[in-house]
Amino acid sequence: GKLQIYRDDSPIEALLGNDVTLPCQFYGYEESPLNLSKVSVRWTKRQPSSNTEQRVYFFDGKDITPDRPGSYVPKDRLLGQDASLHLPNIQFSDEGEYTCHLIVTPEKAISAVTLLVSARPTCRVSDSRLEMHKGTERSVTCYVDGFHPNDVKIHWVRESKASNITYKLDSQTCTSVPVQNQDGTYNVTSVLSVTPKTLEEDGDVYSCVISHRSLKHRLTCNFTLSVKSPPGKYKSQ
Repeated sequence: GKLQIYRDDSPIEALLGNDVTLPCQFYGYEESPLNLSKVSVRWTKRQPSSNTEQRVYFFDGKDITPDRPGSYVPKDRLLGQDASLHLPNIQFSDEGEYTCHLIVTPEKAISAVTLLVSARPTCRVSDSRLEMHKGTERSVTCYVDGFHPNDVKIHWVRESKASNITYKLDSQTCTSVPVQNQDGTYNVTSVLSVTPKTLEEDGDVYSCVISHRSLKHRLTCNFTLSVKSPPGKYKSQ
């Protein structure tokens, strides 16, 4: 046989603070059962911003050197043809391209996998219920915080209670550029201008909708509009 590693070019996605396993399952070596004294496993990492490679974990057939604290390859899994690397408590600094360098003497095999580390955003709006007179103007702010990386998309929609139609409100919004927090996450604000034109807009629900790579489904924060007649006027259109 010829030593080979099962390949999967899909990146591994992990959330900040979670544990992750980077795959390196192999097959094709001649000797069975596997003799660990003839096995060498070396994991290295290349960060996106650098071409330099640094060692993360090393097993030389006898001794283990976890250069990245907490990293390990279970010996029982290694005997079962699995040199996958376990990394606990993932941080943003762990993101990068990892390479599994495997030797089962005299054969060698190499395989790489990319790790993406994300943090999910949270959101809130400045008003959960907005009371306004018809024809007046107010602003509502959507605060989005704690996300990583900084690539985030925000848009606003209004769902009409009277017609069940959803309207896009991009022309009425102003969104800031993301600002980095001290912990490496980002925050951004989006401001919506609201001007109800008719009393039929009473009860309409406005949503700040956030898209980010850490989210399987879009995140929304809502507020409800309450429209009143101007002071001293009858409730008419």
